[in-house]
Amino acid sequence: MRNFRRMVPMAVVILFLAVGDAGAVEPNQQTLLNSVTDFFATVGQSSKEKERIRRDRRSARRAYRMNKAQQKNTATSQKRIKKQQKTIMKKVNAVNEKRYHDKKQREKTRKPQVTNK
Repeated sequence: MRNFRRMVPMAVVILFLAVGDAGAVEPNQQTLLNSVTDFFATVGQSSKEKERIRRDRRSARRAYRMNKAQQKNTATSQKRIKKQQKTIMKKVNAVNEKRYHDKKQREKTRKPQVTNK
């Protein structure tokens, strides 16, 4: 029975850590984990103090999520640009290679010019 009493809080903590903010898609979305941590952060506070703490925590979470979304968009854009650059360089290299082979072919088939002196 003692082990069970120790395991329940540990299981709850592990569950919250595993879930985290994964459910939050929008910057202003309030998740279950946010509600629980806000509750424990405001236990024993006056109602005005509770509202101030919740407002501060929400704005901090929103700023973090927006920053994270911006970094993700920047990384995605950079990957797309690199992919486009690779495609363009493949085309450029193919054209240059074709020109090189065409020039070699013309040199092989060109008849030597005879000059009369």
